[in-house]
Amino acid sequence: MLVDDRPENLVALEALLESPSVKLMKCLSGEEALKYVLKDEYALILLDVQMPGLDGYETAKIIKSRERSRNTPIIFVTAINTEPEHVYSGYSVGAIDYLFKPFDPDVLKAKVDQLIKLYLNAKEIQNQSELLLEKTKALELANQELFRVTCELQKSEALHRLVGETSADTIIILNDERKIISVNPAVKYMFGYAMNDVLESNVSLLLSDDSLIMNETSRFARKQQFEVTAIGKNGRSFPAEVQVKESLLEGNHIFVCTIRDISDRKDQFEKLQFMASHDHLTQLPNRKKLYDMVDALVQNKNEEFVLILMDLDHFKAVNDTLGHEIGDLLLIKVGALIKGLIPDAETIFRLGGDEFAILMPRSNLTMGMARAKAILSRIDQPIAVDGVTLSIGASLGLVTFPKHGKELQTLLRRADVAMYTAKRNGSELAVYSKEQDEKDPYRLTLMGDLRAALDKQELYIVYQPKADLKTNEVVSVEALLRWNHPKLGSVPPMDFIPIAEQIGVINAITTWVLTEAIKQSKKWEREGIEIEIAVNLSARNLQDIELPLRLQALLNEYEVSPQKITLEITESFIMADPMHAKEVLLIIHQMGIKLSIDDFGTGYSSLAYLKTLPVNTIKIDKSFIVDMVSDSADSMIVQSIIFLAHNLGLKVVAEGVENEEIWNLLVSYNCDIAQGFFVQKPLLENDFKHWLHSRKIKK
Repeated sequence: MLVDDRPENLVALEALLESPSVKLMKCLSGEEALKYVLKDEYALILLDVQMPGLDGYETAKIIKSRERSRNTPIIFVTAINTEPEHVYSGYSVGAIDYLFKPFDPDVLKAKVDQLIKLYLNAKEIQNQSELLLEKTKALELANQELFRVTCELQKSEALHRLVGETSADTIIILNDERKIISVNPAVKYMFGYAMNDVLESNVSLLLSDDSLIMNETSRFARKQQFEVTAIGKNGRSFPAEVQVKESLLEGNHIFVCTIRDISDRKDQFEKLQFMASHDHLTQLPNRKKLYDMVDALVQNKNEEFVLILMDLDHFKAVNDTLGHEIGDLLLIKVGALIKGLIPDAETIFRLGGDEFAILMPRSNLTMGMARAKAILSRIDQPIAVDGVTLSIGASLGLVTFPKHGKELQTLLRRADVAMYTAKRNGSELAVYSKEQDEKDPYRLTLMGDLRAALDKQELYIVYQPKADLKTNEVVSVEALLRWNHPKLGSVPPMDFIPIAEQIGVINAITTWVLTEAIKQSKKWEREGIEIEIAVNLSARNLQDIELPLRLQALLNEYEVSPQKITLEITESFIMADPMHAKEVLLIIHQMGIKLSIDDFGTGYSSLAYLKTLPVNTIKIDKSFIVDMVSDSADSMIVQSIIFLAHNLGLKVVAEGVENEEIWNLLVSYNCDIAQGFFVQKPLLENDFKHWLHSRKIKK
């Protein structure tokens, strides 16, 4: 059903979704949709949100309140109301998805096709179940009638023989000792025994089940039906359904047993189960099976596992140019290739279209990355399909439990986010992170509140001192931005700085930090504290052509010497756009402001290149510092950087100095400045002043 108050939207949706196998019902209002929902059953409802009269939310709520339609999937389609509260409203009334106009037609069609397949599969299973139930009832009624006829004609041997000989089921009569006293000819076809071969034998010759063993306390119930394993003469075992009736014959207890071979029924049921949990094209487990298996693993909260989603690149081009038959063969081939790469403990699924998943129980991130890279290595190689050699690629998204989510839907959604991040970036493989996820509730909260954080005075600055390694004197501080969120508490900069860059408030925040740092420099100068202040700049700040002008205006306003301000720029930004970086840094350097390269060693630049830049200091990334006592490679890197930097006239700051052993090693390497918890953690302004004062007294 398509519901939209605009006829042109209905026409567009009809053109996209029209198919000989699908009947589309178009409605121009919520009231009209409800009228048809009362009469008919629908596999899926695409529902517009904004409509006159009953809107989409009200319509969905009424549909979900009815017993017959409460399980009908609803997808909201809207061009407005993208705010989180509206999205949550849609899900709260029962929607399974939320698409915003303009939407990707291929994405919508793929979702609709998958939901229709699920609906048809469910209907098929329901029909087969009803058919099996009808046959079972018919069997029970037939056996009841047979027993009645047997009781009425038990003294008539001719009639008894007539009934027994014409039954396709094996009918045996047992005495109190469970010995067979009568049997019909069907025993020959079902078990391979002649009638005389089983007479006076115990029933265990034919049926292997403890409930048939006779003892003083166990007896058949008055009426009983159950499944057992039947055993043929050649040793073949097969499932059988047994119905038992107890009666009296000339004062003795007898048991009339009807035995039916249900192998075909079992096979049919297993085929139905396989169809419901496997993809018909590749024969791989499907999305339902993935949901079941992931849900089972989630219940075992102590066991880590990895989930990888994979989407083929350029698959649509294969279908469009070579035809769907080649596309189908390619999917089968890819599924088989990946299945051959993974051990039995892992499972590959086809989720639909060209999307696959790999589930790795009892695995961690390292194991998942290794498996993903092995899959990519194989997929990147040419694949021969029906005489055609194809070169395709793939994009993989990876999540781990419980790090990336503790619920089934959260893990699946985040794996999907990571996969599309890899596709969008052309990186082939991505591990989920919050920065990728625009729909993450935590991220949405930060995005909504960050714009007002400055006005509400939730942002503040702490100062981390840097000490001269030769004199142990505090020579400068680094101004570090912090956010005290009213509900979330302290929010790490690594969480909100990327968001500030994304939503365009980083320049305003940086201007505020620079203002506070320059004001603080002037305040300390009046208090007799002569100290430099370093401020971090992001890549977006250096793209701001007005930054030098604002810097100069602030220095003039507060009468602060530019020599007291150092700007720290990450090495990775400089190497991403070296020509632009050089131009911007030269302008700032000409103002008299000092420049420092932050996180040196992670951007793969050379000190020879830095010689061409107007920088004063380099800061060695803490990843090299923290392990250099135990790691000879890191130690050698640190020594080399210090030696070469000094030859170029640059000072060297080591960050991440956490203990005295690292401090002493840096002194022996002739490093200039240390920063880290061994010197002091970041402090608020007043705490820093008290600490600095007490430090001078102790000396």
